Amino acid sequence: MPGSPFGAGIKRKSLLTTRRLDKIPSRYRRALIVLSDLGSLLLSLYLAFYLRFEGNIPAAKLALLPKLFLLHLPLRLIFFVWHGLYRGFWRYAGVEDLMRIFRAVSLSAVATVVSVWLIYGLDNFPRSVFVIDWMLTILLIGGARFSVRALRASPQFHRNSKRVLIIGADDTAESLLRSILFKSKDYHVIGLVSDSPDKQKMRIHGVPVLGTRQELADLVVKHRLQEIFIALPSASASIFREIVTQCQSANVRIRRVPAVKEILNGQVTISHLREVQLEDLLGREPIKLNDEKVAAFLRDKVIMVTGAGGSIGSEICRQISRFSPRLLVMLDQAENGLYRLDQDFLQRKIAVERILVISDVTDASRMQEVFAQHRPQLIFHAAAHKHVPLMEMNKKEAVKNNVIGTRVLAETASAFGAEKLVMISTDKAVSPTSVMGATKRLAEMLLQGLSRRSRAAFITVRFGNVLGSDGSVVPLFNEQIRRGGPLTVTHPDIERYFMTIPEAVQLVLQAAAFGKSGEIFILDMGQPIKIIDLARNLITLSGYKPDDIGIQITGLRPGEKLYEELWASEEKMLPTVHDKIMMAQAVAPLHELNGEIDELVGLLKKGTEEEMVALLRRLVPNFQSK
Repeated sequence: MPGSPFGAGIKRKSLLTTRRLDKIPSRYRRALIVLSDLGSLLLSLYLAFYLRFEGNIPAAKLALLPKLFLLHLPLRLIFFVWHGLYRGFWRYAGVEDLMRIFRAVSLSAVATVVSVWLIYGLDNFPRSVFVIDWMLTILLIGGARFSVRALRASPQFHRNSKRVLIIGADDTAESLLRSILFKSKDYHVIGLVSDSPDKQKMRIHGVPVLGTRQELADLVVKHRLQEIFIALPSASASIFREIVTQCQSANVRIRRVPAVKEILNGQVTISHLREVQLEDLLGREPIKLNDEKVAAFLRDKVIMVTGAGGSIGSEICRQISRFSPRLLVMLDQAENGLYRLDQDFLQRKIAVERILVISDVTDASRMQEVFAQHRPQLIFHAAAHKHVPLMEMNKKEAVKNNVIGTRVLAETASAFGAEKLVMISTDKAVSPTSVMGATKRLAEMLLQGLSRRSRAAFITVRFGNVLGSDGSVVPLFNEQIRRGGPLTVTHPDIERYFMTIPEAVQLVLQAAAFGKSGEIFILDMGQPIKIIDLARNLITLSGYKPDDIGIQITGLRPGEKLYEELWASEEKMLPTVHDKIMMAQAVAPLHELNGEIDELVGLLKKGTEEEMVALLRRLVPNFQSK
């Protein structure tokens, strides 16, 4: 009886038997399968006579059984081997296996009838026995194989497995589900979710469609789900955000199948699943680049990247390497970052001529030495001090690196005949409230001034935060989650612009390719994101509830703004040839600021921080230090 202890006991024994069979070496397992089939064939033939004579087999007919066995069993096994019935795994039995069984049994039945007719004649053999035996053999042989698959799909078999829900009920979801059912003991798929009305209450491989995406939060609780697999390769960011939001009240891990372009032949397996990333929630359209223009700009050039060991600098190096530069000069004052970058090039087998240079961009004599030796034609200047609170505590270092270092680099580039210098700037340079932001804005103005007399082109590319950069909020949150929380957010309303590092660098290269001189380009960063929402999403994506980890409001740090801007009120935004890149038309400084920069240099040596900040206020419009 269903639910009875007796029935449950039988099922448990069957499951134990199935697990034990999985551990038997294949050569012994195949012998056991052949013995099982022999037993099924003997039983089938006997039952055929039993049913034909309604349980009362005449002695004369019973005497025919041994003769029939001697012909029947070898012929059956020959056809079974011929049709590959012993080359598959019962746990993976499917429609193709059933068709092979049907063909093998049917052909062997015909061969048996012909053999009996030729050897014994058919007069004494009941014709219906062969038909009944044919049907029973298909049921017994097929049933044995499909029962193993059914037992492996049962809840008892997966009692130690993670309870999973698949979002999706199309071909991708079916492919993923099949992979889990056949190849994984670690997951038990409870059901599927689909927004299609036609698929409600339907089943795929015996797994039911439990409801729609709007019911997800209730399904997670009702079925005690531990993981959610999103089998929607073309899902938009809004769908990902909706799923993550609905799962914030439960401890559930969320993973997804790859995007459509990453799926080969439409087949998805459990190994293809990856964590849902913040990038999936941003909803930014893929960037369309003019690769030909970028390639022509970079190919066969000697290119220097400062700050090459940092997040932005290292990605610039990686992307430049795709366009066959003659030499890539990777420069940084920190050896560890350069070492990691070089190891990454080696592991990726990036075959580009490169040299690693340890140098401080503020060291004029060292920079002249490097330029004299390698003669870089293009310079991407990513070296900068960027941490706002740290620079508030080390104001002179911010001025030294961000302003003086930029002047040294620009003047050296001009003296040695470089073609173009591209400086990476930040949204914190707009109406700055921090020393870091003010120094970056002053560096922008410095390059605009120098561009008037230099044959080298000096341009600036300005953008906001990038996901996952060294010391940024996302790695910090991930580390805090790893430690059990809480996540620290400075203000509940603080928000920032975000884009991925590869996306930002792609646009930097594009802007560099068509930029002239004295221009400031601004990247389209999309819509700003609240940091507290970012924190909640990261907690959910890690498989926790926000309340379990906790979010602590710590208060704004020195120099920190609630909202960032990408351009100042006095700047006029103009379109460019790329729809994701704008140009800020601003009032450039009336002169090259050389005297003022010299004054800053003097204050670095003998002045106070207060005097230096006062000079920054005078030089940088809208700088409001706190």
